[in-house]
Amino acid sequence: MVFRTKCNLLGFPKEATIHSLRHSFQAHLLLAGTNVVVIQKLLGHSKLSTTTVYLHLTTADVTKAISPFDSLEVFNA
Repeated sequence: MVFRTKCNLLGFPKEATIHSLRHSFQAHLLLAGTNVVVIQKLLGHSKLSTTTVYLHLTTADVTKAISPFDSLEVFNA
């Protein structure tokens, strides 16, 4: 009831649910770089595979990923 009241107050669409709030929370954590295992624990998932189902929901920029090889001196010389 509190969630619905706040949604109405903020002008959110009627389709907003507690479940969509969980999805948004998880997506924001992923985009912020939070470890998937931490997200698993926060959401209360017993299996990591349940948490990784949500990975496709994010639009993380893979071009910003840093290769571990970039930190090795031998490759940067």
